[in-house]
Amino acid sequence: PNFNWLTWFLICLFTVELIHFLVVRLLTSSLRVGLAIPLFCVAGWLATMDMGRRQDFWFARESLLLYAFYLAGYLLCTTGVLQRLSLRGSIALLLMAGAVTLGTFQLNPGSPMYNPVVLVNLSQHGHVGLFLLTAFTGSLMVIALAQITPASRLISVIGRNTLVLMALSYIYFRPINYLIADLLPVGPSHLELVLWCTAVCLAQMALLAPVIWLLNRYLPQLIGTPRVSGPWLPKLVD
Repeated sequence: PNFNWLTWFLICLFTVELIHFLVVRLLTSSLRVGLAIPLFCVAGWLATMDMGRRQDFWFARESLLLYAFYLAGYLLCTTGVLQRLSLRGSIALLLMAGAVTLGTFQLNPGSPMYNPVVLVNLSQHGHVGLFLLTAFTGSLMVIALAQITPASRLISVIGRNTLVLMALSYIYFRPINYLIADLLPVGPSHLELVLWCTAVCLAQMALLAPVIWLLNRYLPQLIGTPRVSGPWLPKLVD
């Protein structure tokens, strides 16, 4: 990720998947999965307490903590709890989880290094209880929002190209975003900040759309479909 820091998430996810590959054979019941969630929360928290500014190789320590979130999603998926929610149930979950998330995210004091910021990629979590509470309810809020969002071709296209967008965004991350941040007249209002960030993100996505189209058209092997052949490269995986 030193080449493109925004891709740290992919490397961390790879390590989380590797942990799951090694552990899943022991998780033979929902009870075992439920017991493993707090176990990995504690193990991950203890493993990252002394990280400081040291590099976490392949995010091995952080992945222990994040695997607890992975297992929570795994448990929800295998039990089908969220899939059985009605539209009203999803709306209720969105409102409740959103209220907790928005009501608690500013209470976390952050870390001494980056007060009051929480940075998962640097294992800077702040207060353990507030971090876990806000992160879990925030995840539920996003899931509930996705369930009540009607099907849309535009959203589907964006979803299929999310990883490409994330990787290409590094073009703007250093030279352009910092310049924009210095030029924008952003006040202390959170709403104003959200609106400006949304506008900048939409503009960035619009500028990257032609690049993504070209990659999908001529170099699909490099953006997630290595088994496709042509038009410029042969298939990379049989």
